[in-house]
Amino acid sequence: MAANKYLILPGGLKMPALGFGTFDSNDETEVTVSLNAALEAGYRHIDTAYVYQNEKIIGNVLKQWFASGKLKREDIFITTKLPMYGVHPDRVEFFMKKSLENLQLKYVDLYLVHLPLGFKYDESTGRMKVNEKGEVQFEGKTDHAAIWRKMEEQVDAGRAKTIGLSNYNISQIETVLKSARIKPANLQVELHVFLQQNALVDFCHKNGITVVAHTPLGSPGYNKFLKKIGKPERDLPDILSNPVIGKIAKKHSKSSAQIAIRFLIQRGIAPIPKSVTPKRVQENINVFDFTLDDSDMKELKNLEVGEKARSKDEAEITTALNVALEAGYRHIDTAYAYENEKIIGNVLKQWFASGKVKREDLFITTKLPMHGVHPDRVEHFMKKSLENLQLDYVDLYLIHIPFGLKFDESTGGPKVNEKGQLQFEGKTDQAALWKQNALVDFCHKNGITVVAYSPLASPGFNKVLKRMGKQTKELPDILSDPVVSKIAKKHSKTPAQIALRFLIQRGVAAVPKSVTPKRVQENINVFDFTLDDNDLKELRNLDVGERARVCDWKLLDGETKLPDILADPVVSKIAKKHSKTSAQIALRFLIQRGVAAIPKSATPKRVQENINVFDFTLDDKDLKELRSLDVGERARVCDWKLFDGIEKHQDYPFQTV
Repeated sequence: MAANKYLILPGGLKMPALGFGTFDSNDETEVTVSLNAALEAGYRHIDTAYVYQNEKIIGNVLKQWFASGKLKREDIFITTKLPMYGVHPDRVEFFMKKSLENLQLKYVDLYLVHLPLGFKYDESTGRMKVNEKGEVQFEGKTDHAAIWRKMEEQVDAGRAKTIGLSNYNISQIETVLKSARIKPANLQVELHVFLQQNALVDFCHKNGITVVAHTPLGSPGYNKFLKKIGKPERDLPDILSNPVIGKIAKKHSKSSAQIAIRFLIQRGIAPIPKSVTPKRVQENINVFDFTLDDSDMKELKNLEVGEKARSKDEAEITTALNVALEAGYRHIDTAYAYENEKIIGNVLKQWFASGKVKREDLFITTKLPMHGVHPDRVEHFMKKSLENLQLDYVDLYLIHIPFGLKFDESTGGPKVNEKGQLQFEGKTDQAALWKQNALVDFCHKNGITVVAYSPLASPGFNKVLKRMGKQTKELPDILSDPVVSKIAKKHSKTPAQIALRFLIQRGVAAVPKSVTPKRVQENINVFDFTLDDNDLKELRNLDVGERARVCDWKLLDGETKLPDILADPVVSKIAKKHSKTSAQIALRFLIQRGVAAIPKSATPKRVQENINVFDFTLDDKDLKELRSLDVGERARVCDWKLFDGIEKHQDYPFQTV
């Protein structure tokens, strides 16, 4: 049956409410068969992209359908996308024309900017530019206004009927809206029952922007794609086997996939499920002969867990904790915000019942969540954690973060505004709670024990960043550091064991995290040797300070790129005037302010260069120009901006003395 429900785009263009996705489909036979099946089934909304490398195949299929008279051009809605290496004002038209040539069309119905950032373009390969390590090379800061003007020109030229965005956040959309002559008609983002992105959808609907959901079924085949490109597989939400969805599917005599698709359609979102199996292609379009009732919608809305759906696995935690207890761990660290207290509680209950361990044998730590940092809510969340853990008490209860988020009683989580930004409490009443300090020596002097999280610098943290769609970080690799490895060899231990033992000998309790049974066992075998004074001295010398911080809390939306001092034109101009380098100018500026500068470099030439700053003086004009470069908190490297708007909080920045 043909889908007869539409979303109306600005200007009155109708977009079928269900599309056919073609991501990761570039096998000619496979795409041809599945697309023919889709068109036969009644799909009239086809989604592709230049980077999918299947536009030519799709173009050939469409040409055959047009020639046969079974389909007219105006009967079908075609979307394609500007590739990441086309996100530059000089390349928009070029790639628009390339896509039209591939598709054998005069126009597309919707042309999207695929990503809100640009990759450098390699003309020799026609693809993205990479360095000698195979790493993608990025353009500078994206000029969204300039890109959008070029997108508007594609509408003016008749190459695209409408234009839109893909994978943009609210802030980036707002930037485009401010200068847009033709407003974005559509936003395409990942949306499914586990990742509902309510604030983003509401924002789009309020601004007249239609929404298309890619990955509407949680992409059951995504790990095959990761494997194909040589990337590690990921823990992804399994929509098709979820018991709540299964129950609703049974009620309506539908499949779980059909329920997930129908849920999005009833939210006013156009899903574009991808399948190369003709039976599923047909099944996915049969979602217009039933309606989910209010009870169904409520249950499905309650499945929203956002990004956490991709990091939490009950079986994994159960296995890891059992292995840890078998290995002899007796100190378990968790938090209400980790959303695993119930799983831990179930494991502990089994161990207590078996008689293998008594409550008094274990040391359990949990933490007051950020939305519990208020005098009226401490007891409430303490009791919630005890209920989850199935315990009468915990051995240590910590305040997770030294500022409070407003509490949403309807969801039981932190309150967010219409933009999806977290809402902060006012100034934290430290007297009513308890003031925290972070310095180890201060804590020890005051009788406060210290626990170290990320004691191995979190080797898996970049996986978390990738899962959240964030840029990975260059972090010091403790496990492959030559000094750590040398000491490990000396003691016949692993680098991880050396890192943990170092903390223990400093009087710090370490809480390493691993879900690998072998490593869980390995991490506890650190009490049968002692690091000598020489070992400790060498390990202390590895301290590189904030550069090595894993948890810098700059993980949510917002511009995180820092100003580049060494490339700044003002600094460069002054450097040229004094026949110095930009680095020397930056250092001299601090020295003339009465500040001792401590630059770090491992390059002998730069080490020498950095000290040659006492043979010249910056004049008043130089100093004035350099002072004008101050952009405040935006330039802070370690600014703890985990949450949008934290800089407005009265207790921020809480790391300052």
